[in-house]
Amino acid sequence: MPAPPGPSDLLCEACGYSLEGLPTSGACPECGRAIALSLAERRPGSAWQRRPSLASWVRTNLALVAAPRSAWDGVRIDLYAGPLLLANVGVGAVALAALPCVVCAPGTRTADRAPLLAVFLVGVPLVSAALVGLTAIESAGARFFARRRGWRVTPGIAGVIGAHASVGWLLAGLIGLALALLAHPAAALAGWPGARASALAACAGVLVGFLVFEFLVYFGVRRLRFANLPRPPSIDGPARTEPVGPP
Repeated sequence: MPAPPGPSDLLCEACGYSLEGLPTSGACPECGRAIALSLAERRPGSAWQRRPSLASWVRTNLALVAAPRSAWDGVRIDLYAGPLLLANVGVGAVALAALPCVVCAPGTRTADRAPLLAVFLVGVPLVSAALVGLTAIESAGARFFARRRGWRVTPGIAGVIGAHASVGWLLAGLIGLALALLAHPAAALAGWPGARASALAACAGVLVGFLVFEFLVYFGVRRLRFANLPRPPSIDGPARTEPVGPP
């Protein structure tokens, strides 16, 4: 099992070759990729990392779903993304906890809806804790497999990956809820049991979100396995500050 490189070593993001002591105007001796493309400064950070807000939350999640490659290539590994995880998990948990109410509500008498409300109120914190726990387990698994391959996926990098990939939990709740709602009128038209059709539709939506989460974690590990931390000038030295290209 190859030993992973140190957390502050400058590596080629494409192949993992050590670029220590080489000028930024050069290229990786192993694969030929320009060294400047492997510097931390090339990564501006996701929209959420640059300025957390409702708008940047939406932009970050849309970018990860619509263009995961370019989204991961812009993520910084030195900026904390815990609030992004909490935002995605929070909204996803509310939607997931509401599924029993949606599945059962159309055929439920008014007197029997109080237990469903109780299930929702108790379910939100429980589902939130479960999603955070699953994210932590997935992050630990990513680090384990990265170590076996000699990749540099530190706890901080794994946390950044898990936080951004948590859009999958958000989609699990929203897609599951949407499909559960649509299943009732569709089942009525087809003459099927509404609750059963709604439950199956909800499970399908949750599965889609779970697969999105798994894919984004896998792809994030692949894109960030050799990502570099910003380096102080005292570490880089004069040779590391040469301009890229001809003078």
